[in-house]
Amino acid sequence: MILVLAAGFLTLLNSWSYFTPGSPAMGSVVTLILFSLVGQILLFATDHLILIFIGLETMSLAIYVLVGFSRRDPKSN
Repeated sequence: MILVLAAGFLTLLNSWSYFTPGSPAMGSVVTLILFSLVGQILLFATDHLILIFIGLETMSLAIYVLVGFSRRDPKSN
């Protein structure tokens, strides 16, 4: 779980320089990264099958949105 938190912290630090200060998309990206971290923590911290599934779905939905976030940017495509 500490590895997940460290990777999430490094991801937040890396995404900080991606946006200009005051960008409205900054809050959305940070929220989605934190939402994905919650799903990862839930995925690794439980031993019940249904909670593993919920953690996996929570993590994957946030990552799907992050992948398609900047659709119009040629570098993103």
